[in-house]
Amino acid sequence: MSRQATLFSYFGPAPPKKPAVQGEPAGIEPPAPSTGPTTPERKRERTTVSLVGPDRKKPALKGAVFSFQKQLLEEDTILCHRNQLSPSMKNSKLAASWEFASVLDFFRVFGPEVLKSCKACLAAHTKRERKAWPRNERTRYTESDLNSACSFSPACLLGALEHADEDAKLQLADIHIVMLKGLHARAHSPPCRMNWLEYVGKAIRESWAQVCEGSPPPCFSRDAKDEGAGDGLGALYDGLEASERLRVLRFLCEVCCERNTEIATRLESAKDHSCLTQKSKEMAAEMRPGDKPVEVTIPGLKRSIMISHDLEFVDDIRHTQEFAQDYYCRRYFLLQPKSEAQWDHCFMLRERKPEESSGQPTFEVVCSSGEEFIKFVEDHVDVTLFGAKTRKKFRDYFGDIKQWKEEAEKLELAREKVKKELGDNPFSSHSLDVDQGRRGSRRARKTARYAEVESSESESEESESEEEEPEEISESGGEESEGFEPEEGESSSSSEPESESENSESESDKSKAE
Repeated sequence: MSRQATLFSYFGPAPPKKPAVQGEPAGIEPPAPSTGPTTPERKRERTTVSLVGPDRKKPALKGAVFSFQKQLLEEDTILCHRNQLSPSMKNSKLAASWEFASVLDFFRVFGPEVLKSCKACLAAHTKRERKAWPRNERTRYTESDLNSACSFSPACLLGALEHADEDAKLQLADIHIVMLKGLHARAHSPPCRMNWLEYVGKAIRESWAQVCEGSPPPCFSRDAKDEGAGDGLGALYDGLEASERLRVLRFLCEVCCERNTEIATRLESAKDHSCLTQKSKEMAAEMRPGDKPVEVTIPGLKRSIMISHDLEFVDDIRHTQEFAQDYYCRRYFLLQPKSEAQWDHCFMLRERKPEESSGQPTFEVVCSSGEEFIKFVEDHVDVTLFGAKTRKKFRDYFGDIKQWKEEAEKLELAREKVKKELGDNPFSSHSLDVDQGRRGSRRARKTARYAEVESSESESEESESEEEEPEEISESGGEESEGFEPEEGESSSSSEPESESENSESESDKSKAE
């Protein structure tokens, strides 16, 4: 496992850029100086690369390259641009760190794989937890609980890392647990809320030096025998700084990229697809859904793979390019939601002015939700900050986010309407009324009549009830139950033969005596 090798090095420290010539735009080489006489060719070359700023006139030459002059990022400009930052997270150093963005990006890209691997072993883990833990300490995870642990907003992650309340602490524990369950599918004592810190400590002692720089948090650097000593591992973890808890969570994300079967398989396939020839990549790009997969050979490897229209490459997984760049040469990194249901999970960072001491770039949070992205585009994406192509890129994604928001609002209104008309349980009218012992339906129905039942069945039922429950019959005092009127007829009909038999016996005795 290499150091920061899997996914997130693009948010880490970047090499210093080559300083550009003052007054020249990035990416355009100035013409070489010449001491010779001015010729039409040299004049045309100078006009092509000339800058067009707010105070310059456009050159008359058709087809010239126009670009705004690179602006200087002064202290006054930085203060003026503070109103462009996220209202909810502009003062949070934790949210502005590259580790925070890398954790969000991990669950944005690999959240479905984490959820799938957790569900695959959840049933077996539940059975083992019943044997290991008492009922009041076990946690029963529903579908909603698992989804919220694998797909969450930036604000939710920030509150969980800062331990805003008890629910936030449980949310952070569940985020770790869903990853640990996929890593320890066959564990006899599966990861749960009672022992997940022990699994994290074991992983840190095994792989921290190969994944992260610096020393691990002190509560995880001890031996496993000493973990339960003192205040306990849980109390020591709660006493950590939020930045230390973020380092631990990002470390576990890196471990999942290496050891989670679903994620590792996806990464290996992306590496194989990236090694294909350009001809094979063009062939896959021309394929349509439903086309039969084609077998191709990977150059340099003695094996072949099947390609289809939905090939995924390393560049598709790894965030190697910035989303935009403004006139001050600041880069913008945008984490785009993967589905319409996650439209509000938008998160965008902007590169600050490099610190003079370290020379490395730092970041600031521009947007931490879909609402803030919409407001940023409406208020600040204009000609004073971005070029034409960048503004179009922002506008295109702005339209997608706004459409997803409208669809989510319509869905919520529909749910509220159904809830208002039918109540919380729309099928409650068809359920049994336990208190009254009859169905809750109000439909008209006939009263049951049992007089037509055969006399033999009624007599056998009465004899059995008399033998089994004689006391209840005596206590009831002959009370009649509603809807069972034929029982009177049955009882009266059964008593008539008994009186007739008694009269016949008395007459026979008189005849014998005479």
